[in-house]
Amino acid sequence: MLKLLIVDDEPLVLNGLSQYDWNSCGFELMGTAKNGLYAIEFLEDHTPDAILSDIRMPKMNGVKFIEKVMVLLPDIEFVFLTGFNDFAYTKEAIKLGAYDYLLKPVDFDELEKVMLGLKQKILDKKKEKEAFIHLLEKEQELNYLKNIDHLFPALWSDPQSISKFQSDFKFSSTDRIVLIGSDLVRQSSEKNWKDTQFILLKELQEQFKREDIRIMQKELEELNYSFVILNSIKGDAVLVQEIERCCQEANKFLKTKLGVSVKFAISEFHSNVNEIETLKVQVDTLLTASKFSTDHPVLSFSKYTEKKYDLWIFLDDFQMNIFETMLSGNVNQTKNIIESWLKMIPETAKIDFVKFRFNGFLLEYMQFFNDRKARLPKTQQLASHLYPCIIRIIEKVNSAETLSEVRKSIKENILLLTNIGNGNNKGKTKKEKLVEQILMIIETDYADDIALEDLSDKYNVSKPYISKIIKEKTGRSFMDILNSTRLTVATDLLKEHGLKIKDISKMVGFMDDSYFIKVFRKEYGMTPSDYRRIM
Repeated sequence: MLKLLIVDDEPLVLNGLSQYDWNSCGFELMGTAKNGLYAIEFLEDHTPDAILSDIRMPKMNGVKFIEKVMVLLPDIEFVFLTGFNDFAYTKEAIKLGAYDYLLKPVDFDELEKVMLGLKQKILDKKKEKEAFIHLLEKEQELNYLKNIDHLFPALWSDPQSISKFQSDFKFSSTDRIVLIGSDLVRQSSEKNWKDTQFILLKELQEQFKREDIRIMQKELEELNYSFVILNSIKGDAVLVQEIERCCQEANKFLKTKLGVSVKFAISEFHSNVNEIETLKVQVDTLLTASKFSTDHPVLSFSKYTEKKYDLWIFLDDFQMNIFETMLSGNVNQTKNIIESWLKMIPETAKIDFVKFRFNGFLLEYMQFFNDRKARLPKTQQLASHLYPCIIRIIEKVNSAETLSEVRKSIKENILLLTNIGNGNNKGKTKKEKLVEQILMIIETDYADDIALEDLSDKYNVSKPYISKIIKEKTGRSFMDILNSTRLTVATDLLKEHGLKIKDISKMVGFMDDSYFIKVFRKEYGMTPSDYRRIM
């Protein structure tokens, strides 16, 4: 039975379609969503075969919805529900690959006809895909082990790996090396790197069949790396273009044949194998930046240095320097490094992606701060000041309407974080001690059902008094601090892609996962799924 997701913002329509006998069309209704944002959240943990969606919805219309889904799950088929005034949207959706559309109010005879046709198309695609995978497996059996040294030395984990690499693979003085990194767009997908590696290998061998080429591949954490050694008289610029073409063809092939969407990043060419660490930094930097955009399935570091991309790209080392400077509390140094950082935003950058990346930067700073706060004085109070400060900064930056306003807002507001971390050691009052004890309870028992009533009984003071002194000493309400603590833990759990979002919600103390998503979006300016994709 094929799986179906229905998306519509009208409760009556959603309820009516939910009652339809989908089994008669060969489908099983696996879920519903009231708009595209909730549907994207649903797709993080589920993979339907088809989506029946309204074309006009708040927050994310059908066209933007199909664009987003086609990047995450290229295999999904769409049928749209549309009104007479929505044909401009519908025409665009059909161009993007939607199977068909139905006019509202829905004629159920027409619905059955369309869904039966869609069922046959999906089944035919599945048969074609299975046949292709079977042929691919046979081809891999014949060629894969012969052409790929899959387990090349333990680079980036063994200190002696570079010298071992040099001794195992003889390099001539005319050899040049390049590193290609790849990352699945949908992080929750099952990672079958073998197919990705093999398809890329075939494209590279076809492109460079007249050159001396050696390719070794390695999986590392969430990513895959292809180390390419070339002996060619062509210039580096030409070679980069040819490798870009290989990656684009591999991406297209994987999408159409396997329903997998992969992003590729290409380092600079180098003649010294000892520079492989540098090449990995380049590739990782590009892949990190590409998480904030669906517009660049293939990136090369040489084009980045030529400012050919509309992405905000910066090295992890540079970001760490910003963090250290902010934590030091040195306002002048922070101003200087922030100005350099903001100059890295290209004038062609899309404002939403810049905001999205900045939100990710702040979330990583919170993690950085938490990792180091044990060595800082008054850690609980400092943490309670950090969270509301970051939330206010996110709100202010997200309200900016132009790129210049975003730059200005970041520069003005990020300095608010520089003094956090420089707490003093003055004696604590009774109120401060009580608040510190309550914050400690929140820190350790956040996953339990903590309520002000329980704290009132525990410390023999009134509930209004506890509420008042927490607000007075931290600037935040008890519930805001509790939720922020829970969400901080959730951000760590979201890095574990084997955990479902609804399970993480319960693990940190939220019994209602929809409320968890709502609170997370309010706190961080993005959904748990969006956060998972950028980490």
